[in-house]
Amino acid sequence: MLMMLAAACTACIDPSIAQTPRTLPPGEHTWNASGGVLAGIPTVAIGARLGLTDHLDAGLRIGPGPIQIDGKYNFLRSKYFDLSGDAAFLFSPTFYASSADGRESRPPAPYFFVPSGLLIAGVNLGSVLTLVPFGGVVMVNEFEGISDGVWWLGRAGLGVNLAFPDANMSLQPEGSVAGGLGGDTRGLGYSGSISAIWGRGPR
Repeated sequence: MLMMLAAACTACIDPSIAQTPRTLPPGEHTWNASGGVLAGIPTVAIGARLGLTDHLDAGLRIGPGPIQIDGKYNFLRSKYFDLSGDAAFLFSPTFYASSADGRESRPPAPYFFVPSGLLIAGVNLGSVLTLVPFGGVVMVNEFEGISDGVWWLGRAGLGVNLAFPDANMSLQPEGSVAGGLGGDTRGLGYSGSISAIWGRGPR
């Protein structure tokens, strides 16, 4: 079905890969595991983040099929509010798909590549609780006979990061909605996930 194809191509970019807007110190790393439902599709993944510079870190997340990578730049950091930009990319094998009228279509490549960009904010409500609102865009490539051309979706959501400093871990549940820009309803869907993060986090 077209909606299932749209969901598989778009919502599988899990925005929780970026975690909070604060970046890890250079050379430090964390591990993470996540599970949820992305536009009706159950998903699980494991991953890691690595601090590269004082304001830049990168992440990798691997699921049963998709591989996600991202880079996050933290350009505003204060006691109560943080702001970052995140660029993420998803790579995954593609398969035959069917449209609503039953036509079978081969995708134009043996894999699909989905880039996205997010603006991530952090509202720090103490040392253990951070609200993480985010918004951005996702680009989707065509599947021959199913969808035509390249189209863009907007995405917005809210996460909550709850830290447990004594255990060197945190939990981050979040939810989001994605939909076509300019009145295009392709890919419209709701997503929710929870991530567990181990290691000494951003400071």
